[in-house]
Amino acid sequence: MEAENSNGVRIITFSLSQIDALNSEELKEKLSSSTGDSAKVLIDLSAVQFIDSSGLGVLLGLVRSMHERGGKIAFCSPRPPVQALFRMVRLYNIVTIYENRDDALAAVSA
Repeated sequence: MEAENSNGVRIITFSLSQIDALNSEELKEKLSSSTGDSAKVLIDLSAVQFIDSSGLGVLLGLVRSMHERGGKIAFCSPRPPVQALFRMVRLYNIVTIYENRDDALAAVSA
């Protein structure tokens, strides 16, 4: 996982191809420390091929945390299997998901 700042947005790029029960707790801790008290967060999912229920729980926890503190969060660049999961659980109803990083960064930094 890599973290960087751009236009006041904390961008987290996952390097994992899978977010599952084997790595979700470690990912949760890293996300918490990487996002800190950032008001705007963008999660780049371009490398992720698979997310199981525990991985989805980590992402939903981050979304909830950002909403509770009045922050902005978005996801970008999900691959087709991840898009299908997000549609199935209706994640599009609670967080904005962009097809590419440039569009997401422009929207979140606004």
